[in-house]
Order: sequence, then structure tokens, then C-alpha cells
Amino acid sequence: MHIGVLGISYKSAEIGCREQILAACQKLTNKELVQDASWILLATCARVEIYFSASDLSATHSVLLNALRSEICFDLEHKLYAYFGVDCFLHLARVTSGLDSVILGESEIQRQVKVAYQLASRKKLPHDLHFLFQKALRLGKTIRTEFPFVEKNIGIDKELFLLAKCFKLHTSAVLFIGYSEINRKIISYFKSKGIKQLSLCTRNRQAAVEWSKKEDVLLLDFSQIELSSQFPMVVCGTYTDHPILYAKQFIDAKTRLIVDLSMPRAVDPLSLYPKISLLDIGHINAIIETKQQKNSLQIQEAEAMLFQLVQRYVAVFQSSKRGYECVV
Repeated sequence: MHIGVLGISYKSAEIGCREQILAACQKLTNKELVQDASWILLATCARVEIYFSASDLSATHSVLLNALRSEICFDLEHKLYAYFGVDCFLHLARVTSGLDSVILGESEIQRQVKVAYQLASRKKLPHDLHFLFQKALRLGKTIRTEFPFVEKNIGIDKELFLLAKCFKLHTSAVLFIGYSEINRKIISYFKSKGIKQLSLCTRNRQAAVEWSKKEDVLLLDFSQIELSSQFPMVVCGTYTDHPILYAKQFIDAKTRLIVDLSMPRAVDPLSLYPKISLLDIGHINAIIETKQQKNSLQIQEAEAMLFQLVQRYVAVFQSSKRGYECVV
């Protein structure tokens, strides 16, 4: 299989490094660096990966690596990982099945991989990449069906509620910035736990109107973001290429806890918040990872099954000389 991946994840680098890699990868994937190469960019809050196919994988990997080096101001050597052929297939299968996620078995990554594949499919892709993504997505569903090991009491929504209780903010007003899926999920969970003073600030106000009425959430226009300092707890789950909250906005603020789930980060990480606790997705991930360590036996069983299934698909790929119909 002429496939490879070059990537970085929460396991190998902090969020600041991943932000720089994401910006660099977005530049690179819009350029024709290698004449016969095709690639798919997968970018989430936990990982940034370029999956590629070319006649000379080693040369393409070198070109990508050198191009990244020209854009990045830190040492890449021990932060990036690369896999080729079967190892690349196994890696993506682990990603889609949630075995490589912070929250084991999470379903959101399945959707993110599918969206990345569909976006890339707007351009012509080689058979190898179609096969890789279609089969990896199928394996993700198989593993979740066979191993329902996701802890029902673990998730970002639940951890944020526990943080609110820890800071004694579970009876206070909470502001969510961004009409994102993760914010909507957290809002629904907070409501189920009795938190009623919930507000949403978004650029996409028109899209959020009906949802906010249904959920009884106060809707704020993005121009009102300066009101953030009036909320004891603020949760950022939005896409932005630059910070939208700074320390100067929180002078004499009521805010005590800010959680930044955005990638790139929406809250200036260099600002000093002497009276405010600022947590990013890396901090939340660390909390969740600690709680999931008891699932090690089930993870081993799932890994073994996934390895066998990948080997089986590779054998099918190698024996087949027919083109593969692109269907997801």
C-alpha cells in the first residue's frame, strides 16, 4: 500500500506546538509540493495529521518534513511521528475506533475523520487513500460495537461539571463562546444537572436562534463578547485563528474559571490571570486520561482484534487488482 502519515498528537506535544503545526499544514496542503502525491489533512483538538499517497513515500515524507521545518520555530524531531503502509493503516484504524483518543471509544473522531475524507474527496484521490479511509472508518464502527468499553461517567461535559462544582460555580451563570457541537453537548449536560443560567455568545447567531429557544439559553451576539468578564465561568469552544479573550478584558471581573476547548486556543495563554483559573484542552485531557487507566485489559483485547482485521484487509487489498469504488 502506497500510503503514509506524518503527524503530531496530544501524546507527543502540547497544544502550542500543535497549533503551529496546524497552521503550517494548512499552508502545505494547498501547495503542490510533490507532483504525484495526494494527501488528506486530519485536524482535531487532539491531533494534526497529513495522510499521503505517492510512488515514492520516503521522498514525499522528506519533502513534507522539510517544508514543516521551514515553517516551525521549534525542534520537530521528537514531536512528530510517521507511519507507512500497514502501520499507517493500523494507526488510522486506531484513530477512528477511538483507541488513540483521550476519551476511549469516543464517536466524535469517527465523524471528524469522515469529514476530512469527504473534503479531500472533492479532488481526485488515488485508490490507496480511498481504501485506507473507507476501511478505517468501517473498522472504527466494528471496534465500538464489539468493545463498548467507554466509561459512561467520563467525558468532557461531565468533567467540566465536576470542575464547576469544585470551584463552587455550579449554581452560577456560565457563558459559552461558540455554537460548536462540544459546547451544545456541555450545555445539555449542565441543564440536566440543574444549571439554569446558561448563555451562548456566537458569530453564527442566526443558526443558533431556534436551538437557543428550544434549550432556553440566552443568546448573545459576538459583539457582546466583552460581557465575558461578568460570568463566573466561561467555556470557549469555537474556531478562531487568533485569541479572542485577553487579560485586560478581565480586570475586576466576576470570572473565576475559564475553560478553553478551542484549537487553536481562543484565550491568550500568555496573559496573566491572577484571580482566574485558566484550563485548556490539554489540562482536561490529562484529567480524563488518569480516570481511564483502569480500562487497560479491554484496550489490549480491542488492539489485538483491530490488528487482525487490518491484516485481513491488507491481504484483500494486495490480492485485488480491481479499482475500488469510492463509497462511504
